[in-house]
Amino acid sequence: MKKFISMLFTFILILLVLLTTILLISKSTILNESYILKQIEEEAYYDKVAENLRESFKSNILQSGLEEEFVEELIDEEKIKNDINGLVNSIYNNTDYNIETESIVEKLDGEIERVLDSRGSVLTDDAQESIDRFIKAMSNVYVNEIVLIEGSQDVLKNIVSVINEYINIVIIILIVAIVVFAVLLALVNRNIKFLGKVLFANAFIIFFGYIFINWNINVNNILMFTESFSTMLSNIISKYMNVYLYVAILYFVIGIVVSILSGILGERKSSKH
Repeated sequence: MKKFISMLFTFILILLVLLTTILLISKSTILNESYILKQIEEEAYYDKVAENLRESFKSNILQSGLEEEFVEELIDEEKIKNDINGLVNSIYNNTDYNIETESIVEKLDGEIERVLDSRGSVLTDDAQESIDRFIKAMSNVYVNEIVLIEGSQDVLKNIVSVINEYINIVIIILIVAIVVFAVLLALVNRNIKFLGKVLFANAFIIFFGYIFINWNINVNNILMFTESFSTMLSNIISKYMNVYLYVAILYFVIGIVVSILSGILGERKSSKH
């Protein structure tokens, strides 16, 4: 009976430690706004978005008859960075963020007016409607490149807000449960050898889970929205997975240390008897 209780409690403790590990890693990485903003910076995503906008604006500008060089007037790298950061902040803090396109509209209006004046052209109603559609299309190009897909921001906000609302409570409950089961196992076994088993088990589960996912899912081939976003997302997922590998190694090393200490303590206890 004692052996069965020990095995049951050990199994429960393994699951508790594994779940706590997953939540703590997620909380410090993909669920952490500062971490995501750092990854965006390191992946040079702002520059890639600016380049994508540059290419999209060029194709539209050339069709409109405006000079290609005017595209650079529409590319505001500081605004791009602020809008991307604003969207990330709104997702993690469950707030609203609206992308302003008035500056783009004003620049386009001013440039079109300048070109028309230089040519001595007179606007008809149809021409004005065409200009308005062109300006709106250019504004949409900017918004779509930043947002990627309409409605995605609200979906992510809802998911992240629900997770962040409960994750701290769940982690605390899990830690308390870990302490309780660890104490119970220590009382049942009268040693700390079980800690080594728990750490070894988690190390192997995480390691083989890492291998399984990498063999079956090629994160480098993820295609979502745009190529630049897909590349950044793939790299963030790879870094996230690598954290688990480092933790598995850490658990394995600590497990060895605990096992050695447990053996030494056991020998001392035996020698006293």
